[in-house]
Amino acid sequence: MGSGWGVMVMRLYMFRASSSIPVKGIERVAEEVSRVFGVDYSIFTGPVYGGVDNVTMEDLLKVSDRFLDRGEPVVAIVFTEESVDDRDVLGEASKLDRGAWVRWSGDIKRVTVTVLHELGHLCDAYHCIDESCVMFYAYREHSKLSFNDLFCEKCKLTIQNSWVYNRLVQASADRAKKRQTLPRIVESTPLNMTKSAETSVINEEPSYAAGTPFPDWSLASTDKEEFIRRVREHFGYGKRT
Repeated sequence: MGSGWGVMVMRLYMFRASSSIPVKGIERVAEEVSRVFGVDYSIFTGPVYGGVDNVTMEDLLKVSDRFLDRGEPVVAIVFTEESVDDRDVLGEASKLDRGAWVRWSGDIKRVTVTVLHELGHLCDAYHCIDESCVMFYAYREHSKLSFNDLFCEKCKLTIQNSWVYNRLVQASADRAKKRQTLPRIVESTPLNMTKSAETSVINEEPSYAAGTPFPDWSLASTDKEEFIRRVREHFGYGKRT
């Protein structure tokens, strides 16, 4: 077999769909998820501007492939301020790369539990009739955030037998053994998937001018020309005078 199938390799990536979703908050969620599932992760800072209807796994990989090695299957969690449910997925279950949308709120524990629920789905677990299980169809409070306490025996067995879970866990353990854990925070550039935007950075190269920040997207609606000028400057096509 090739290395993609013969070696248990997989990555957990996290993205945000708005600059108002704090990276520090995502990091708190990711640390808990990492502890519960026993996996490493990478958080990409550049917002993915686009809704659940027009952002795909391919779009997310265009971001991550610029900064990290390519070729490994990816599980992606994308935080959004939109209302989402279990049907808002990224990628088909039969594909190597798959993910889910999670609604962001200021309640870090609730977001964490939601991420764990969605990861359960991505690891082949369905909704559970056991109200004490995190895979129950409606949100429930959980006093203990551990793998054994969150998942019932049936869901736990399903998840542990899934190839996604095994690839994530074994790849993370292998990287840790080699001291090659994933970079936790990746300072990525924004990806604009909104249809109304005049400028998209999706095809740009990441060789932007050091120290020149990417402009806030709100500027695009108030001063379009200035916004475009700053975008070009950010990517090294012009210097600020």
